[in-house]
Amino acid sequence: QVNYNCLNAQWKFDNGPFGGNANEIVVNGSVILTNITGIVYKSIDNGTSWEEANNGLNGNYILSLAIKNKEVIAGSSNGKIFFSSDNGSTWKLMNSGLPNTQITSILIKDSIIFAGTNSGIYSSSNNGVTWVISNSGILAQQIVGLATDNNKLYAIEGVNVYVSTNNGINWTLLKANPGGSFIYLLSIEVKGTNIYLGTAGNGAIISKDSGLSWNTINNGLTSSTVLSIKSYGSNLYACTASGGLCLSTDNGNLWKAINNGLTFSAVNSIISYGNNLFVGTRGQGIFQSSNNGNNWKF
Repeated sequence: QVNYNCLNAQWKFDNGPFGGNANEIVVNGSVILTNITGIVYKSIDNGTSWEEANNGLNGNYILSLAIKNKEVIAGSSNGKIFFSSDNGSTWKLMNSGLPNTQITSILIKDSIIFAGTNSGIYSSSNNGVTWVISNSGILAQQIVGLATDNNKLYAIEGVNVYVSTNNGINWTLLKANPGGSFIYLLSIEVKGTNIYLGTAGNGAIISKDSGLSWNTINNGLTSSTVLSIKSYGSNLYACTASGGLCLSTDNGNLWKAINNGLTFSAVNSIISYGNNLFVGTRGQGIFQSSNNGNNWKF
């Protein structure tokens, strides 16, 4: 029996930043950071208030965020990567070797930083001082997402899933067209032997055997386009382009919308922090749900 604790949940519109396209949300210690329409904001009081954190970004449009050893890393739309050791109060440019292209995703594994770009995958083993291309074996170069199970690396581009067992030195095609012909992949999440994919047109997909077989998991899903998919504990969340946020407690076998009070149907991102969930929407900034989803208030 599937038990959904959040079916009557209500969302509260967080106290800023208002409006805009919230791509990602990350947590560094007790500080929450997000990028909304290219601008970085931070909250030091659990989302009660927000302030801009852009000193040193020089007007660059930030697309991606990540955390490495309490340092914040931000990737821009034009091939620049910035580092901040003070939660965005100041930033330092570290992009030697990177092309002038979109930094779509950032991932850290074994102290190596990987940047997925529209021109392939780049890596840095010296904390961003220099970057080298790391996508041998990947046919197309427009990387949409990166993920790791702390052993292997995974990358998605176009309609293909790739895997690397040697920290990006070489890549192997794991699966072509797991979502069907001409179904583009938008997001990837890996937990144990489970690989979850969000697609543009075929909902969510799972492999329970590290990529050997694939199946759609769309029962109850409110949209065929899944912008992001995230796993926290036993909960799996699907951020959709037109159906808000969906929750599954059984690895995607059954989904249920948890949108009461969430007034914008396009959800880009989600993060779980303490007893709170934060979601980034496409057009209305950040929403927050308190009490870990058990009691939701508008």
